[in-house]
Amino acid sequence: MNSRILRLAEERLSVAEDTFSRKLYNTCASEFYFALFTLMRAVLSDRHERRWKHIGIFTAFSRKCVEEGILPKELLKEVGQLNQELYYMRRKVDYGEGLDSFDIEVLGDYLSLVKEVFEVVKGRVDL
Repeated sequence: MNSRILRLAEERLSVAEDTFSRKLYNTCASEFYFALFTLMRAVLSDRHERRWKHIGIFTAFSRKCVEEGILPKELLKEVGQLNQELYYMRRKVDYGEGLDSFDIEVLGDYLSLVKEVFEVVKGRVDL
């Protein structure tokens, strides 16, 4: 795992937590997405030195997690769904009119899951 990219991911997660606590939900959703995206980049960087596209990164991340036992399959499935949801929210924020009330209600659950993924990945991958 690339520790420099991991630090970027952790910084994004920190910003997401801060914006959530300050009720800046649109910024929070975008930062959550990019925290997870950057974490996937950090995990993949040791064998995939390239620019990642938003659509393809989860497939490669999932494959590596299964091959190396980084995440349990149940959690990996949740991460896939989370990645899709956060990507959708980020697009609403960046290109639409922002989040609706349902999106805002689930952000707290997403925060917990993103933090769990960070901890599991950091505990199972050599830095």
